[in-house]
Amino acid sequence: MERPARKPSIFSEKLDRTALTAYFLGAVVPLVALAFVVERYALPTLEDARASYGLLALVASIAVLSLGSFLVLRLHARRSLLRMDRDNRRLSGLLDVSSRLASAQHLNDATRTAAKSAVRLAEARAACVVLRGEGEEAKPVLVEAAGTHAAKLFRSLDAPIMALAELVISEGRPALRGPSPDTAGGVPGFAAAVVPLPGDTGVVGALVVVRTDPPTAFDPDEVGALSTLAALSSVAVRNADLRDAQRNFFSHV
Repeated sequence: MERPARKPSIFSEKLDRTALTAYFLGAVVPLVALAFVVERYALPTLEDARASYGLLALVASIAVLSLGSFLVLRLHARRSLLRMDRDNRRLSGLLDVSSRLASAQHLNDATRTAAKSAVRLAEARAACVVLRGEGEEAKPVLVEAAGTHAAKLFRSLDAPIMALAELVISEGRPALRGPSPDTAGGVPGFAAAVVPLPGDTGVVGALVVVRTDPPTAFDPDEVGALSTLAALSSVAVRNADLRDAQRNFFSHV
């Protein structure tokens, strides 16, 4: 049976050990020395008990404040490191997907790679690629979906997802929705991020990413990474279209 993961202790990472050592040498040792001087030389000279208690309270308050400062500093340092780690993983994922998109030979290869990469990049339930329909009044068309039960999920969310996709395609900027609760009509609670696929003459489609269970909201860094992925995917889609046109031309010749 697999053991549950243990929460790392304050001694488990190099940064924590370094911070604890610096705190011990810079705060604990001087505080112990101050307490020794107070107990050995200051307290015996005080005849008023209230002054003695006040001096002890001052030393104790310094100790509490220094410990609180260390814990706050450690908390912010760990948060910064976690954020840097997430950013590095996103960058690594974008570099990996860029090479795979560059080698896509067909339109469905490019859209499939984009949808699967969006799921991994945003740690989402599902993602889909929606392309602009033909003609002025044509509705956007879902051409590829990836994720856990993606087809069923997007069928149940067809109306809100397509409304967001139309908005993004018409305005050319990302749109967010959620988190929204479950509805009586069987529509699951979800949060969505929709980013445009830019083209030479305008927006050619949208990349839609959905989270459920729980429907956590997308932060600006995630939207930025998805926008970069959408730009890479848009280039891959145009290149795949060009290759298809070249193949058709030579076939006709």
